[in-house]
Amino acid sequence: MLHYGIISICVDSLFLQHYNGEDLTRVWLLTALMTLVCVQIYNSYTHRYRIITLLTISCIVAAIPVIAALFAYRYGIVGALLFLKAWKDTYIIVLVQMFWSFASLIFSFDTAKNIYGRLLAVSTAGTVVGYGFSALLAQHINTLVAAWCCLPMLLVCCPLVWYLRQVAGEKPPVRHVRRAIHSGFDVVWHSRYLFLLLLVTLAAKTVITFIDYELNVFMKEVYSNTDDRTVFTSQIRFYISTLAILLQVVFTPLVRTMGLAVLFFATPIFMGVSMLLHVVYPLLSIVMVYVVSKSLDYSLLRLCRELLYVPLSRDEKTRGKACIDVLIFRLSKGSSSLLLMAILQLQGQFYLPFVTMAIEVAWLLLAGAIMWRFYALQRDKKRGCIVPACKTGVIMAGNNA
Repeated sequence: MLHYGIISICVDSLFLQHYNGEDLTRVWLLTALMTLVCVQIYNSYTHRYRIITLLTISCIVAAIPVIAALFAYRYGIVGALLFLKAWKDTYIIVLVQMFWSFASLIFSFDTAKNIYGRLLAVSTAGTVVGYGFSALLAQHINTLVAAWCCLPMLLVCCPLVWYLRQVAGEKPPVRHVRRAIHSGFDVVWHSRYLFLLLLVTLAAKTVITFIDYELNVFMKEVYSNTDDRTVFTSQIRFYISTLAILLQVVFTPLVRTMGLAVLFFATPIFMGVSMLLHVVYPLLSIVMVYVVSKSLDYSLLRLCRELLYVPLSRDEKTRGKACIDVLIFRLSKGSSSLLLMAILQLQGQFYLPFVTMAIEVAWLLLAGAIMWRFYALQRDKKRGCIVPACKTGVIMAGNNA
């Protein structure tokens, strides 16, 4: 995450030097296509190798297109920035999803509640340092040089992850068969539990994408200098990460005292309230709404979603999770961009905050449905159920089982 903190700030700033906020829709569609390919490759190997082994190899593979794109841009191919912005948002989510799939395979639910917040806080701290480092380099050297500095950090991850493979004790997969991409959809489609989680992911990413668009329009209007924009972006990301770390650190006591459901509902509620205040009181800028939404996304929403995977089977934690947290997570950027393009085409920029709040209401209703199924699954597991969740959505128990 240290390396991603650097490359994310630098690439975003370089992108705005040559492109407008409207060009983000092209990037999001390209990201969706890249994600589709990555998930297909990933699903082909999840039942042949340990997840941690795939993570080690992927750290090396991810660096190669970054090097190629930076060289291309260095020699005047501006279009390489479109590719690089889409690629850095694609490979990081694949790497992160692999790590959390690995974590869900080696930790029990009770252990996950105690450790997930600290794990995410450590990764966010690395991102914060990356943001600060990118701003420092941009001020004293330039943004392009700062982007190159992230590559050694990514490659250093390989021996560290390989060491984790030796000590963590992940069990090898039982079945060694090739899986097609549709198998991940099959797992989600036949599970009412995972399908609801898919819909929650779509709603959440659509809301955050709309807020992201409004922020980019604001930045383009206010900051015309690339290096100044890099510094401003790094400051915003620093505030987001700092607030996210605070929420991540206190996640364990919060989930113990308030319960998983309350924290899962908190994200759409707080995002909706912040957007409503922005509409009613314009002095509350879109920057504040963006900070609130991203902080909650990186903390409460992320941790709650990861905990929802822990009680499931290996297929649901790998193929099903990859389908939702990688493929649908990024395809939602494409669907959100198409919806955003339609709104802009109809000259509906004024109504964008109201559309965002309407989606947040739907998100809250879906969150209620999935939490009802989650607690039903938890209760029935304690009674000794035998029917897989992927076939029933809610685990059956007792005489029914």
